[in-house]
Amino acid sequence: MVYQPIPQFINKNRIGRKEQPAESLTAHTLQNDPHPQYVKKMCNPNALTIASDIIAIVPSTRYYTLAGESGAADNLATINGGKDGLVIILRAVSDSVTITVKHNTGNIVLTGACDFALDSYYDTLQLIYDSTLAKWLEIGRGNNG
Repeated sequence: MVYQPIPQFINKNRIGRKEQPAESLTAHTLQNDPHPQYVKKMCNPNALTIASDIIAIVPSTRYYTLAGESGAADNLATINGGKDGLVIILRAVSDSVTITVKHNTGNIVLTGACDFALDSYYDTLQLIYDSTLAKWLEIGRGNNG
């Protein structure tokens, strides 16, 4: 992640906060501060290949491109590695390979109780993990292809 300052927050005192220069912020501050001085910007996506309808993510990465096994069209039913409140964005790695995200076959619940085909590299799917349900819940999609 790349962090960029929000000018109106730098060196401004808020209730219960000490003034501090932007350079002194730690990862802990950025993650837990209700009034962040920085906004997170998405970086290059992490490429993942689906194996047996499953991918494993890393909680520190939030943006992924998906490829099918052996470069063929594939289904995605399960995402391993979620932690409560984690939001991720998925998209297909290319136009030539359709990735079908399956509704409630594994641990993914999609809007409208329907599967979603990532059939263009312009298509995106945004999910949030709920540890109580042990499920990824859809919060947005872009069928842009």
